[in-house]
Amino acid sequence: MSEARTLARIPVRATESPPTWAGSSRALARRVVDEHDGGDGATHVAVRGVGGTGKTALLAELARSYRAAGITVVDAQGAPEPGDVTHPLAVLVDDAQRLTLRTTGRLRALLQQPRVRLVLAYRPWPRPPALLDLVEAMAGDRHLVVLNHLDRDAVRDCAEHRFGPLAPELIDLVVHQTGGLPALVEPMLRALAATRPQRVGGAPAHRATGTPSALTQAPAPVTERVLADLAELDECTRWALHALAAGAPLDADVLADLVSVPSDEAVDLVQRAQATGAVLPSGKIVPVVRATLLSSTPADATRAVRRRLFVLSLDRGEEPIELARTLATDRVRDPRVAQLLVAHADAAVTGDPALAGELLSEAADAGAPPASLALRRALAAALAGDLDGALQWADATLRDSSAPDHQQAAGVTAAVLAQRGLLHNTAQLYRVAGPDRAGSAALALLALGARDEAETELAAAEEAARGWCPTSCPAASHSWPRESWSRSGRGRARRRQRRPRSPP
Repeated sequence: MSEARTLARIPVRATESPPTWAGSSRALARRVVDEHDGGDGATHVAVRGVGGTGKTALLAELARSYRAAGITVVDAQGAPEPGDVTHPLAVLVDDAQRLTLRTTGRLRALLQQPRVRLVLAYRPWPRPPALLDLVEAMAGDRHLVVLNHLDRDAVRDCAEHRFGPLAPELIDLVVHQTGGLPALVEPMLRALAATRPQRVGGAPAHRATGTPSALTQAPAPVTERVLADLAELDECTRWALHALAAGAPLDADVLADLVSVPSDEAVDLVQRAQATGAVLPSGKIVPVVRATLLSSTPADATRAVRRRLFVLSLDRGEEPIELARTLATDRVRDPRVAQLLVAHADAAVTGDPALAGELLSEAADAGAPPASLALRRALAAALAGDLDGALQWADATLRDSSAPDHQQAAGVTAAVLAQRGLLHNTAQLYRVAGPDRAGSAALALLALGARDEAETELAAAEEAARGWCPTSCPAASHSWPRESWSRSGRGRARRRQRRPRSPP
């Protein structure tokens, strides 16, 4: 293969009418023929690309060009024996990876005939030895054309040629949803173009803008094309794509486990999935294909795959938090899912309390006992500024004096009431919160002008500290600086007489 002459790594699309655009199959076919006719091109052509990248379209354009030049065009089945070739002949073979040994041998013999042009189109998988030998035999007199997914510029050029200018956000939508897979780009563009106003006086009424609400799901022609392509796949390949759509990584061992194939077939399974064209270079599934796979597969089957994938991920030492969130959304009750969600909520509560609240809600959906989440949800709500929500979540625990989190619930409720200026209730609740919150209780009392009560609160906390302090630890090291509190309290009381009271 090292001697192969590479014409271009250029993606193409399915069908069009002249004039053409630079990245089209017609433009590429014209380049192949013109270079050969000009003496600068090779005789034979090898076209390689995953499913949906336009191999069949390119062969159709080459056939049209050859016929226009007076060259007879046949397929593999119609190819004559080498000794029967008496005039210029082009043999065009689609899906060459499916050729039999006998047919491959006859095509290889035809390469020796100077009147024969051989064009092979094939996927990168499977790679039968006979095909590899045939492609290698073309080396030295061969164009190698590698077809790929379209990039954004190519999608834009295609859209402008076929339908006129589309708004940049619509081009972005097409690229994202189709992954630039040529077989899906044109039907998606056609659906978008259909939402534009009719032409007025031969010119567009105005440029299409915005994303049509009707495209919150893929247009029917796109979905129908995806379903038709999926129907042609073998069962293992389809289930591998479904596993990727459900969130699995493009990992041979993981996919083999999820699809239940032997480990020695794992790499082959990945290559089969990639050869369909539905897998992007990133390893993700083309979004519209993903949506179609998930909607056309029973929900129970998808949940089963995701649960198995979650366990596999944990066994690999990973923390699949997005998968856990998806399972919770699907109401899958699993203690391991709930535990992971709670752990990530605890990590997020100070930096992103709103996210922590979402994770805790999902943990409840995954089966975590609501009572065990109440205090966490109260704290997350308070830090996120949802004071009513914080009071609601803390209330049940606060009412139950025997609850393990009773004191902490009192502390959260006190902090919320302090924000609302209810300092008397705040002081009372900080007392319930225990001696560790004595300083907060004292501050609330000082704000109310109750200096003596504040000092009494601090003294009680000091006595409690002495009660549990080890004998080797000097009690003085745990005493509250009562005199300094007293002076600062009197100063704040005098200042508070000169200005309106504000919540701490």
